[in-house]
Amino acid sequence: MLNIGDNVQIAGCSTKKRLLEASSGCDSFDTLLGGALVNSSIVLIDEHRSRCHGSYLVRSFLAEGLHHGHQCFIADPTEDPKETILKVIPSRKAEDDQKKENSTAPMPGADENMKIAWRYGNVKQVSSAIGPSGTENQYDFSKPVENPSVEVYNNEIYSLSGLYKHLFEIVQKNEAHTKSSGRGGPKKNLLRVVLKNIDMEIWEDYKSLGRFLCCLRSLARSSYMIVYITANSYRVPNPTWRILESTADTHIQLMPFNENEKKIFRHLGNAHGYFYLKSLPRLMSVGTHTPPILDLIFEASSKKGFQIRVMHLPPAFDEPAPGQQNTPACQNIDF
Repeated sequence: MLNIGDNVQIAGCSTKKRLLEASSGCDSFDTLLGGALVNSSIVLIDEHRSRCHGSYLVRSFLAEGLHHGHQCFIADPTEDPKETILKVIPSRKAEDDQKKENSTAPMPGADENMKIAWRYGNVKQVSSAIGPSGTENQYDFSKPVENPSVEVYNNEIYSLSGLYKHLFEIVQKNEAHTKSSGRGGPKKNLLRVVLKNIDMEIWEDYKSLGRFLCCLRSLARSSYMIVYITANSYRVPNPTWRILESTADTHIQLMPFNENEKKIFRHLGNAHGYFYLKSLPRLMSVGTHTPPILDLIFEASSKKGFQIRVMHLPPAFDEPAPGQQNTPACQNIDF
């Protein structure tokens, strides 16, 4: 929250209820959060049973930061981000391309040859897309950014204490803390931090995870910083996962469909799984945002990026038209 007398203007950020906000780079995710990510918030992405879908949200997050000139930082003890995720950060679409795609994009999951039951024949089709821009994201995942300016935490020994020290030095060096943000103060910038696979025991001081998260939360509260944390609750012990949950301001879970669910939900098109919104930011005690619906699914593709849609039930097929039923099963029921 901004202090009294603060006059901070950061590119790509807006002020709402005295809180600084920035986009996540994914329109549908911003809509669920009430418009944007709140400054100093920590977002926990639970990639349940899979570690391949959350990277699309991370890429959008970093792409939005690069577009507005924010400082970006990433740490991953399992792989070198320079050889993986930094090579596939999407580029920004031109405004003309966005308008053209939004006007011609079909409804997600729609099939022109699909047979609709007679009772739904005159019902107006409702788009399952979430967000103001329809079904298309504002970033082109087929055209990656060349040489993105993202700082990578690259040490011979991956330790949580060393990671916190490095983040603290970045905040102090760039004066990204909020204490010196009065009028006439130095120009500020937003720090976007991505901590991938924080739950992996490959960290040297993994047993100090709780202490690290408490220190990270304190640092984020006094800085212009937004943090993404990815983990997998499927393999993390319950006490450790409770620490991660209590630290995060926003908690989402990406649950991929199993083989049986893929067959049942074929009408959903290219959907990959359930999108569960576990918790929303509690930084605003008054006037908190409430999503209109929580029955959500997600799609993560190398062309469209990450999209969140409303989950609809499949239509009833092969139903007889009125007057063709031989023995109505529910003729005595009054609706």
